[in-house]
Amino acid sequence: MKIHKKAAFNEIFVKHDAHINRYIKRIIQLFEEGIQTVLIHGMSASIEKCVRIALQINDQYCGITYKIKTSSQDNKSGIHIELTKQLLI
Repeated sequence: MKIHKKAAFNEIFVKHDAHINRYIKRIIQLFEEGIQTVLIHGMSASIEKCVRIALQINDQYCGITYKIKTSSQDNKSGIHIELTKQLLI
């Protein structure tokens, strides 16, 4: 049995059975609280949902940049998306 690390305040682990709006609301809340970077993680069935979340946040906010990394562990694919809110001058 693997023990996963506890999520940091700016990390979101997406589950395939949770509704996408739950994650979008949380990311917006973090950005409105002044957090500049949010990390979204998803494995296997959650990958598509992670991408949809990142694209919707990108559509709703001006000045969002993102970096995408992929991984694999125990024959499961994963995605890790870093969303960064740029300061607008």
